Amino acid sequence: LTRKAQRWAEHLAGINRLVHSNLTDGAPPNWLALGENVGRGRTIAIVHVAFMNQPEHRVNILGRWNRICTGVATSASGRVFVVQVFMRI
Repeated sequence: LTRKAQRWAEHLAGINRLVHSNLTDGAPPNWLALGENVGRGRTIAIVHVAFMNQPEHRVNILGRWNRICTGVATSASGRVFVVQVFMRI
């Protein structure tokens, strides 16, 4: 999952926009539930605050997951892209 999150963050930084991934791509076969947060901002801290202030993202962060992986990449314009992938096995 770490590789999935990091690769997607790099992809988003490369295209300089937010799009969700296909959740099952790169996920191991034994998952019961998957989730994803994607965000961008000037800093990781700003993205985190935005995640926590948005109900759907907050639910993912506080959810009943037992695997959480994060990827971070910076675009050419200096924006930080954060991808969080959540999994329950």
